[in-house]
Amino acid sequence: MNMIQQKLAQLKDKGWTNVAIADELEVHHMTIRRWQTGDRYPENAKPVAMALDNLIARKLVPKQRRYPGTHYLQRKQADAQNLHRNTD
Repeated sequence: MNMIQQKLAQLKDKGWTNVAIADELEVHHMTIRRWQTGDRYPENAKPVAMALDNLIARKLVPKQRRYPGTHYLQRKQADAQNLHRNTD
């Protein structure tokens, strides 16, 4: 088990879901699953490990995704469109 897998296991033990972890790291939930199973490893493991450590240190665990039904890229596109509309 590599370092990322160990940190993900710690988060799961604390009650975090893959979707909640993915939402916090702004990656797709399947990316978290691939890291968890060892199918893939992050290109830059050190910043990912630091981000996971920050999540482990949190006392509150999100119970659901903050933006249900949307992927982080869709949220960013929507935010960009709203920003563009507000400047017109």
